Amino acid sequence: MNHAQNQQTFQNNSAQQGRPIGFKSLGDVEVFSKQLFQAMDDLTHVIEAETDLVRAGQLVRAMALQSEKSHHAETYISLVERAKNQGAAISRLSPVLSGKLARAQETFKATLQINMAALASAREVSQGL
Repeated sequence: MNHAQNQQTFQNNSAQQGRPIGFKSLGDVEVFSKQLFQAMDDLTHVIEAETDLVRAGQLVRAMALQSEKSHHAETYISLVERAKNQGAAISRLSPVLSGKLARAQETFKATLQINMAALASAREVSQGL
């Protein structure tokens, strides 16, 4: 079997087993990065809305966002796992995008910390009632 046939066999086996196929080009990394940035933006939007509602004391409305938040979180987590698994390829094919992803992840972590603090405060208040 030649190299091209081996690569095709690997790709077919990976696809059949549900493993993501590695990035082969800068274009692959760019498409993936756009998906990850969009997932991060979608989840950030819901988290910020939830935080605002919790701070405003509108806990029922905040709880109504859980389904949407879960959906976006699942998408985000799936893409982050792929980014971790393909980190070397991302860095090799696009060091610039790799840096942007790392910075965006740090900003996202800050948003999550704010949200967790707001939820913890709301939990404490509700337990005191």
